[in-house]
Amino acid sequence: MHFRRRWAEPADLGWKALAVNLSDIAAMGGRPRWALVALAGPKGTTAEEIEAFYAGALELASAHETVIVGGDTSSSPAGWMINVTLLGEATAPLLRSTARPGDTLAVTGALGRSAAGLAVLERETAPSGVEPAALAAVTAAHLRPQPRVREGMWLAAAGGVTAMMDLSDGVGIDLPRLAGESHAGALIDVEHLRSTTPTRAVAAALGADPLGVGHGWRQRTTSCCWPASRRRSPRLQRGLAETHRIHLTPIGEVTAERRRRPLAGARARVTVARGFEALRRAAGSEWGRRVIDSVLLQLLSLFALVACSALLTGAEAAYFSLGRARLKRMTGQRTESGGSPPSSSAPTISWSRWWSASR
Repeated sequence: MHFRRRWAEPADLGWKALAVNLSDIAAMGGRPRWALVALAGPKGTTAEEIEAFYAGALELASAHETVIVGGDTSSSPAGWMINVTLLGEATAPLLRSTARPGDTLAVTGALGRSAAGLAVLERETAPSGVEPAALAAVTAAHLRPQPRVREGMWLAAAGGVTAMMDLSDGVGIDLPRLAGESHAGALIDVEHLRSTTPTRAVAAALGADPLGVGHGWRQRTTSCCWPASRRRSPRLQRGLAETHRIHLTPIGEVTAERRRRPLAGARARVTVARGFEALRRAAGSEWGRRVIDSVLLQLLSLFALVACSALLTGAEAAYFSLGRARLKRMTGQRTESGGSPPSSSAPTISWSRWWSASR
């Protein structure tokens, strides 16, 4: 999870930290059950901020019948550090690796609101010409995303869905991941990618291509696949709309050819935004380079520690092996000189006493 404290309140962080984990369980058709939430805050973090963080997490957990069963609070040298472990259950989890050529590709809800909200929050001033209600809608989608838990469970139970995953990084990145894990390709009709009016308004104010918003801009929603069927698609679309008031929109199909081919309505090729890549973005910044350098340094330190431990273990074994050999020689010499070998009733000489006496 990525955030900036200058525009994210502690309660928002608690909510979102749990939401991204709920979404991963939902994308497999699972039911989230128990969460462990750990928080480390920098110097100056107040008790009120910590309580607000957990209040945000508890609010979302309660909405999805998830129990926070434990965790930890600590201090950090700099910045907020959040760790969430979420356990769930599923009778037959849906994977991203089980899509098949010929399956229909579909997404739940609309795309792009979270990234539109991030674009607004990162500006010094709000984009002109956008209604306050539209700004509030997109920023709320980024700060407090709504995981599709019930929708994912419904799709898994409905039957016929072959694969699912969440689209947290954008269609341009996540669908190739699904296709790659399934050893398949994808044909996408970008004119079928849905976005909301607030998202389109922000894109227009920022001079962004609305099609690019649908492809690369993030939204925590779900992608699913099912075998192409004129009867199955309306059944799933109608059922999800009636039970959860969420649109299920077919956007393309899975192909046997192992590459992604986004097309416009007239089957003309279009440019697809890559979406969000955490490691690539971090590597391109000074802060990211420092983080990567720090991780590499820690890995090297761990390797050196393991190597030293192995060397010390070997040296200790050699040390005691030499001691045993010397003791045997001393015992043999005593026997040859007419002494009696030590009997079973003779007192045993401890290693520490023997070594001190022989030095």
